[in-house]
Amino acid sequence: MSFFPNDSLLAQVLFFQCLPHSFFSPLHVIKIRLQCQNEMLTTHTLTKLSHGPSSCMWMIRIHEGNIAFWKGNLSNIILNCLNQLTSSLFFQIFKEQYDTYDENFDDHWKKTLIDWFLSVATLVSSLGITYSLEFARTRLINDIQSKKYKGILDVYSKTMRSDGISGLYRGFSAFCLQIALFRAILFSYQDFIYPKLEKKYLHYSSFIEMGILGLAIYCFYPLETMSRRMMMRSGERNKYKGLMDCYQTIMKKEGYRAFYNGAGTYICTQAAMVTFALSWTWISGCFSVKWLSEIIKKFE
Repeated sequence: MSFFPNDSLLAQVLFFQCLPHSFFSPLHVIKIRLQCQNEMLTTHTLTKLSHGPSSCMWMIRIHEGNIAFWKGNLSNIILNCLNQLTSSLFFQIFKEQYDTYDENFDDHWKKTLIDWFLSVATLVSSLGITYSLEFARTRLINDIQSKKYKGILDVYSKTMRSDGISGLYRGFSAFCLQIALFRAILFSYQDFIYPKLEKKYLHYSSFIEMGILGLAIYCFYPLETMSRRMMMRSGERNKYKGLMDCYQTIMKKEGYRAFYNGAGTYICTQAAMVTFALSWTWISGCFSVKWLSEIIKKFE
């Protein structure tokens, strides 16, 4: 009896989670470091600010070594694998509830609204389980001088002792708001803009969608920045009172540009991940993956 539901399951996990996230881990580290560097300067864990991605890369390489580019990579892989599992589970639960009322929603606007709510509820519920891993990843990446944390479990135990379970979920509301707004843009495009595209523009629909999503990422990026800034205050005496307090403090002391630190790196990372996924889809269609299935069977 096979341990895996199908022979390609481990291949999917390997190629769509472990390999791409490990390969692009340096970009993730640079982006999160740029997001949080002003906060680290405030708490005296950083002495000098980076002036861009290249400056940040050289500072990490010189002061921490190349291994620092893979800080928090394990938590990122676990997070994405767990996120896929929980998203599928919650989607089925919410979908069953939605199907019972599906016949009552004949209006296109109402169906779009229900689809949006279903998507947001699924992702927020999944985020409720995986958010602590995002928190651990952020703290591990930004653990520079003191070397306070030894690993994911050490982040959990020390945060729980200082702030309780609420310390692991600091900034959660900002992530939820970002999901809701991003999904609203996505569903608006898919349900209202895409069907009205003329035939001559349908060939460019993928590029149009990527452009809209890139713009949405850039617009809502400040919410992620605020979330990570709030994460960095866990265990500290001076904490942000909430999302508005975080926004007002950053805006007053650093200006609006501070909200977009690392945004360019993030968009490049997402583009690279999409390119990787499309490339793998093309390669898997050209070549058989039976060789990988045979390797998997040897370990079952």
